[in-house]
Amino acid sequence: MPGGRRPRLASPHQLNEDPMVDPYQPHPDAPQPSGAYPPPAAAQPGFQPGYQPASAAQPGYQPAGAAQPGAQPGGAPQGYPVAPPPMPYAQAAYGDPRFVFDPAQGPDDLARPLYGAGFTVAVRRFFRQYATFTGRASRSEYWFAYLFMALVQFIPGVLMGIGWVMMIAGSVDSYYYDDPAWSALPGFGALVLGCVLFGVLGLAMLVPNLALCWRRLHDSNQPGPMYFLGCIPYVGGIILLVLMAMPSKPEGRRFDLPR
Repeated sequence: MPGGRRPRLASPHQLNEDPMVDPYQPHPDAPQPSGAYPPPAAAQPGFQPGYQPASAAQPGYQPAGAAQPGAQPGGAPQGYPVAPPPMPYAQAAYGDPRFVFDPAQGPDDLARPLYGAGFTVAVRRFFRQYATFTGRASRSEYWFAYLFMALVQFIPGVLMGIGWVMMIAGSVDSYYYDDPAWSALPGFGALVLGCVLFGVLGLAMLVPNLALCWRRLHDSNQPGPMYFLGCIPYVGGIILLVLMAMPSKPEGRRFDLPR
């Protein structure tokens, strides 16, 4: 350095006789200017700046599970009514998209279609509307009733199949082993019984099945006589299947009777 003299460092005595005091920070014992914040509290073991223990009282703090002012037994504060539980067959409110379909208000409301019906409810409504060709029927009502009819017709179908197998086996035995021809009679009896049951059940469900298809067409805003498109050879069954699977339309309300 110029002159060959080195700068003299400040001694601890010049730093308020405290070697741990930062010379660039104000001394803790120095007077505070007006309006300034007081110095932070002395550090304690485990102390973190800005931390308050859970037991310290805070404005508006309440521990979890404590009763809230104005709380009701159900947990909702006063002034906010508790919503009732949803009803599976309740009438849709005005403004709800389901309102335009005007659905049934319950399983016993046969004047309107019941959307989202279960198996037992759909079967019960199927028989209660045995010969009702007015009104509408939802897709769930139709397909569950169709499933019921298929299960019922399955029993005579099994008897018919068993009868055919027994008749064929008896005929083979009588031809190759010289057994008497009456060995095929049990199979013939089962076949006849199955055919009779199949015919009786088919006639018993003919009218309600036709009425159900009629109402299902109404629900998709189609006239009931379109059911007879199913009589077209080869493609009639496919056409009828497509018609039965069509979605509901609110315009189908024109087929309903007044309540």
